[in-house]
This record gives sequence, C-alpha cells and structure tokens, in this order.
Amino acid sequence: MIIMCCLEGVTGQTPGKRIARIRLVRELDSRPLGFGRAFVRRLCHFLDALPFYVGFLWPLWDAKRQTFADKIMKSVVIRTR
Repeated sequence: MIIMCCLEGVTGQTPGKRIARIRLVRELDSRPLGFGRAFVRRLCHFLDALPFYVGFLWPLWDAKRQTFADKIMKSVVIRTR
C-alpha cells in the first residue's frame, strides 16, 4: 500500500493505472496529489464500502465520476494520452 501511495502521490499513476491510461490528480490544478493525500485517499476508501459498496458504484452516475474518497480528497481520475 505504501508503494502504491508513493507512486500515485508522485506520478499520479500505479502500474495498473498506467496500463489503463488513467491518472489520479488534484481537482483544483491537475497536479499529482502527493504522498500524504494519496495515503489518506486510500484510507478514505473504507467509506466507499459503506453501505454495500455503493461508493465504488457512485462514479457510474456522478458528473465528475468520483468515488466518496475522491470527493473528500478533492481528486479526480483523468485519461492520459
């Protein structure tokens, strides 16, 4: 988990995100989150599991395609080229 947070925090991508051509960035300025914010975002994913994993399905109908953890941390996942 620490390595993934470091990768997401510095580059915005884990190996899986790189393959999928997506990147995690701050909503405000499209820069990488940084290690601390990426780590807290991972911890906030427990809210996505409550109740019945609805938070993980939330991006299907959300305008910005954000999970609850993304909304808390003010982050978005964008497509890369």
